[in-house]
Amino acid sequence: MSTPNGKRGFFYREMTQSKVAWLRHTGPVSDCGERVPATFVEEEKERGDLYFRQEYLCEFVENGIYVFDEEQIHKIVKRNIAAFTWL
Repeated sequence: MSTPNGKRGFFYREMTQSKVAWLRHTGPVSDCGERVPATFVEEEKERGDLYFRQEYLCEFVENGIYVFDEEQIHKIVKRNIAAFTWL
């Protein structure tokens, strides 16, 4: 239905966080074998690593516009601390 567009949006949440039993299928170009010509793949790689990984390897990658990536934020946030209890 779609290719990844960064670590955001509906498809990212459904692929990584959803508790619904969706049928999740990815089809990276590396699994296509001879159906996709190697020359085409090499031409697309020239468009940039970020683009190629999203469009052809089905990866949800950071787009580089934020100071912190999602993994760093998850490591920093402590969910078991009551916020602002001193107020």
